[in-house]
Amino acid sequence: MRYATQKIAYTYFVGAMALFLTQVLFGVLSGLVYVWPNFLAVAAPFNILRMIHINALIVWLLLGFFGAAAGGRGRSADPRAGSANSDRPMSGVSA
Repeated sequence: MRYATQKIAYTYFVGAMALFLTQVLFGVLSGLVYVWPNFLAVAAPFNILRMIHINALIVWLLLGFFGAAAGGRGRSADPRAGSANSDRPMSGVSA
């Protein structure tokens, strides 16, 4: 990755995608339990599946916003104007 902030944002992006897949999985499971009430009724009640589905949505959206904020910190609209810290390409030498 070219910039250090991209590496930070990538971590948030991976977490958000994992939570998105979790949300989809629990959404499908809760839909199946809603249509067929005896399907997984004891192991995973509908209200628990729904709670995880909704909470995963909230958390992956927040992680996406956090990653966007961390990845864009200190950026300028004009790449030539750049900030002293965040627009510097990554290197092995720390400042």
